[in-house]
Amino acid sequence: MPGTTPSTSPARSTSSRLVRPGTRSVSVLDHACLSYTPLSLLFCTYSVLGFDFGVSTLSVLMVQKTLSLSNAQVSAYMASLDLFAMVGSATASFINDRFGRRGCFYATSIGFILGDLIQAVAQDYATLMVGRAILGVSIGCGLAIDPMYIAEISPENVRGYLVSWSECAINVGLVFGMASGLIFYNTPSDVAWRYMYGTGAVLPLVMLCLITCCMPESPRYLLQKGRDEEAHRILARLYPHQEHNVEVLAQEIKEAMAKEEAANDLSWSFLLCSPTPAYRRMLVAGVVAGISQQIVGISAVGAFSVYVLDANGVTDRFWQALTLMGIYMMKTLVTILSSWLLLDSWGRRKVSFLSIGGIIIALLILAFNAHISSSSSAALATTGLLLYMIFFGVGMGPVRFNRVV
Repeated sequence: MPGTTPSTSPARSTSSRLVRPGTRSVSVLDHACLSYTPLSLLFCTYSVLGFDFGVSTLSVLMVQKTLSLSNAQVSAYMASLDLFAMVGSATASFINDRFGRRGCFYATSIGFILGDLIQAVAQDYATLMVGRAILGVSIGCGLAIDPMYIAEISPENVRGYLVSWSECAINVGLVFGMASGLIFYNTPSDVAWRYMYGTGAVLPLVMLCLITCCMPESPRYLLQKGRDEEAHRILARLYPHQEHNVEVLAQEIKEAMAKEEAANDLSWSFLLCSPTPAYRRMLVAGVVAGISQQIVGISAVGAFSVYVLDANGVTDRFWQALTLMGIYMMKTLVTILSSWLLLDSWGRRKVSFLSIGGIIIALLILAFNAHISSSSSAALATTGLLLYMIFFGVGMGPVRFNRVV
């Protein structure tokens, strides 16, 4: 097979030398870059999602006034990100197989930059939606490739830990998005939201630097394409210690690919119509975990929280940004504490019930406050939003990622 290295090749001998006792062929800096690149890329990708959602939430009222959008257009604009992300997730597999993991990350990062900049310069609704579409497809592609790359490049004992940072990274991005509203507070509203979207290109630029300077191609992808020599070199860099033999690792990867290829013979009709009990449980768990996170209304409450504040007397842009930033900072803190302290000790089921119960109470507070619109209270509205985000961060946010993993 082209690119396959014979057992006596110099490249394979080099790989063996890299794992032999007393050899220091891999520098500490090189190994550190390889070790933290997956976490950095994951954090950047999910932070871009959070940042864009934060900017959209805070600036949607300014966008509506500047471009004279109807309520229906605003609703379509805010909801379209998830729709386009579905398209991006569906196309990620083709890009991965054709251009590799690095190529997919390059395309995703460039899409992030283009999507944000097009929205920043948009003069009409059509251009705004074009930027939204590019950004949504890129986000969907990034969310699909991140867990795959982590599973292929990281040691098995830290994969779950790395993926558990997903919800935390989204919240950090949300806080940064809200902070951009404070940074451009003194800028006229018809220009401020453009600057806010423009700053969204910073994290993707960081991603491009990481991909160019530090990111290795997935050894699994290289072995799949018959590029064994390159795969051995990268495995030797990833596992430079004596107990890891790159030839054994490469053979294990090939065996795993063979098993997965055999499992891929299962058809969608089998999975949906006549699955075995084991496959049915896995399918139901994955689908329900994803749906349950959205069905509690996180997208609607988050996207239109600035309208809630505006309708209850918080009309100043500074206080809107500060209030929402404080709410999402609290949500981030609760998400971290819940992931560390509650999920393992209480179990996912109990934490989910606690989270759903709190969300119900928060939604009832918001509904009651909206019902008494003649005397609606900014404090009550803020309390409802805060409780909602706190209880979402307790369970429904991190549990989805942990269940799927």
